[in-house]
Amino acid sequence: MSSFLRSKQAGMQNDLSGSIRPELFMPDEQARYGINSQIGCLGYDPVQSLLAIGTKESRFGPGKIYVFGQRRVQKILQPPRATSFHSVQFSANKLVSLDSKNELGVWDLDTGARMAAQVIAGTAVALLTDPMLDWAFIGLQNGDILAYDLDRRIMTRSFRLPNFWHQKDPAAARAATLVCLSMHPRDVGKLMIGYSHGAVIYSFKQNKTINFLEYTLPAGAPGGNGVGVDAMRRPRLTHAVWHPSGTFVATAHEDGSLVLWDYREQRVITARNLKDTGVEKPAPNSTAPSSSERYTKIAWCCKENCDDTGLLIAGGESPDTSPRNLTFIELGITPMYATSSWQVLADYFKGKRQISLSLPPGAQAVDFLLIPRSSPHFAGAQDPIAIMALVSSGELITMSFPSGYQISPTNQLHPSTFFVHPFVTKVNVSSLERPRWLTMEEKRDQGELLVTGGAKGPRPKKRFEERTIIQAAHGDNTIHIWDSGHADEIENDRQLQVDVARSLDRYDDIDITAMNMSSATGEFAVGTRTGEAIVYRWGGNRFYGRDNPKQLDPESKRAH
Repeated sequence: MSSFLRSKQAGMQNDLSGSIRPELFMPDEQARYGINSQIGCLGYDPVQSLLAIGTKESRFGPGKIYVFGQRRVQKILQPPRATSFHSVQFSANKLVSLDSKNELGVWDLDTGARMAAQVIAGTAVALLTDPMLDWAFIGLQNGDILAYDLDRRIMTRSFRLPNFWHQKDPAAARAATLVCLSMHPRDVGKLMIGYSHGAVIYSFKQNKTINFLEYTLPAGAPGGNGVGVDAMRRPRLTHAVWHPSGTFVATAHEDGSLVLWDYREQRVITARNLKDTGVEKPAPNSTAPSSSERYTKIAWCCKENCDDTGLLIAGGESPDTSPRNLTFIELGITPMYATSSWQVLADYFKGKRQISLSLPPGAQAVDFLLIPRSSPHFAGAQDPIAIMALVSSGELITMSFPSGYQISPTNQLHPSTFFVHPFVTKVNVSSLERPRWLTMEEKRDQGELLVTGGAKGPRPKKRFEERTIIQAAHGDNTIHIWDSGHADEIENDRQLQVDVARSLDRYDDIDITAMNMSSATGEFAVGTRTGEAIVYRWGGNRFYGRDNPKQLDPESKRAH
């Protein structure tokens, strides 16, 4: 009898559970924030004012491309197969990507669909686009260069540039691998190709190479790091960039040398590292320069006047330097080339001043992105207002240019970037009454907006529901607070920022362990590992414009 009842009950349960399908419990729409994996590359379009972030495939997730605009505007571009993105570049209303599978992708920014894709036969190491051209140039590791027609979305079969270094040194042609590509800033008819053995200037008009730049250090010359002084050597090239007016060329090398060229004469004007100049000349009695790390990126920047220039450099510092920095060498107004002597030009490249843009302790820049005010030309380095740096930990840091002051992402960038700017250490979610949230809008001093592109899509209005408020604590002891939304129009889409370190009047040994927000008053409580409890109340700042910290003794710091 008991077994009969059990079987009957099991049958009833099966009948009931059979009508419960997983899709019935799926949300109608999900709001997602954050970056799914490690950041691999960055791109920015000053015309459309859009920021693109490409990620790598890792245990955290597959590679994706995030395109961010103003406020909450974003688009996520997902490839059909798992991959890691190495480069993302804007071209008109398209985004061009290159991934670890050697696949070139062309994306429609309006729909987020991949318009075209081309698998490259070979190992692609460089991608070059220009705002004035409907072409994408792909550099292969073996030295060949291909061209992809972005308008017709096909590979140009009649165009293929070989490895030109064999014309300079046939014996080293196989060993000379391609490193980088750079278009002349004022003449689309010239392309600079950086090989591991040197740089080549190629003319599309003449269909031939016109200049070879090979950096040779004679015996006795210290070079960038003073290694192997007794012998002649040819340090491998790592970067090659144009002067914004196209008058000169700079190449960076593995030994820490930064070489400035008159490419027409194929002559070294001067070579330097971050500390010394003239390192290409034999100097028997000079002190050997200290060892330096490789340069990770170099940009030749200019102001609105393209002849007023400077070099922004990541890397090249001594290994024991702490904290690490980005280095900006301000050069000033370029001398008149036709009337200047070699010595005048060499003195110019010594620079007017050198500015160190400090990074947080333990951080090392592996890449950076310049954010120009309006112009997409001059390799995206004309009149920049900010720098976004990707550091070795995978975090992002935004700094003003050229002063190097850190820029808070609050109300500057999309909330998804907050999770890596810097990393989030703790998250809490609270409900808050709608009328109260609408009154909580900061009036914080803020510079020029960095990302203003895109347009918000229509959303339904939900005026009588509580708002879902996210509180995210970060590694720099700040907390960001914003409305997560729930598939509706977010009436107050601004973010709030709380600086816990400033409240405690100290910047070390702070670990935020608890957060909570009152659903009625909006008061916000924060607790730390060392026992402090801080309560924030919304209101006017009586100390706006002046620092007037209240001195607290150690006992009273425990609760206030």
